[in-house]
Amino acid sequence: MRLMRATLIAVGLLLAGCVTTPAAIRYIPPGDPQLAEVQHNVAAHTGAAVRWGGIILSVENRDNETWIEVLELKLTSAGMPKTGSRSDGRFLINIAGFLDPVIYAKGGQITVTGILEGSVERLIGDQPYSFPVVKAAAHYLWNPPRYYGYRPYPYDYYPPYPYVYYPFYPYVYYPPYSFSFGFGVIRHRHSHSYYRAHRHRLR
Repeated sequence: MRLMRATLIAVGLLLAGCVTTPAAIRYIPPGDPQLAEVQHNVAAHTGAAVRWGGIILSVENRDNETWIEVLELKLTSAGMPKTGSRSDGRFLINIAGFLDPVIYAKGGQITVTGILEGSVERLIGDQPYSFPVVKAAAHYLWNPPRYYGYRPYPYDYYPPYPYVYYPFYPYVYYPPYSFSFGFGVIRHRHSHSYYRAHRHRLR
């Protein structure tokens, strides 16, 4: 019974976390105008508040501002772009200040709230395209990339541990972060306790 109750509580917390809307994009504007209806008459919607999101296609840094091109996607109840949903086109976000294009990388998901400022004509390939422009009041970047330190081979090992050599065996080698295979010498790393227990066999 206790296990069932704990499981239900855990599931409830998980679901609650899944539907929580970040504070930065919690505001839903009156009427919640969507990109599809705005594209038909951008001028009629200029000055309207919108909340849109989608997949980042490119980032352009200018003096004191950043322009982000976005492939629009429908939003969940939490304001997150729905991966795989039908897109109604592209739009631009104009954000004050500098945003690092490595963090706001192509393929990332973003949601913005702001004011529709009109449209900008650009090319997609050789075809002209009218991009509605949102002047951002707030935005939220979903799951930004994480970076980890990496020491390349041959430094990616732990010297204190002894190695056993088995020459000329076909092998698959699994170091901590990658693997390789082939024919040659494979080195097996053992703990100190293993070494002490089998040192007569390792000499």
